[in-house]
Amino acid sequence: CITAPFCRASLRRTKTYGILPMKNRLTRLMGRLFGHILLFGAATGLTSAAVLFALIAPVFALLGVSAVPFTAYIAMKSIFCALLGGAAAIAGLYAGLCAPQ
Repeated sequence: CITAPFCRASLRRTKTYGILPMKNRLTRLMGRLFGHILLFGAATGLTSAAVLFALIAPVFALLGVSAVPFTAYIAMKSIFCALLGGAAAIAGLYAGLCAPQ
């Protein structure tokens, strides 16, 4: 996730890095991964790609879509990238808030 270093710098600048308690296994994992930016980015990217594919592929299969026009493909790709970028930034900030000090 390309925003992770910027999220980390912002959290350290505002002194909010690691202020939330890690209540469950997911927040502990995210907090630990946030300490290793490359692992956090890879985990976030692979997880979100799998989730988006699992949500969208059955919809196309049920609708019987075999081909998508190029303009629709570009529009869907732009929407997915915007959603992924926003979700990655939010996940990065939350992981930083829950990171161990």
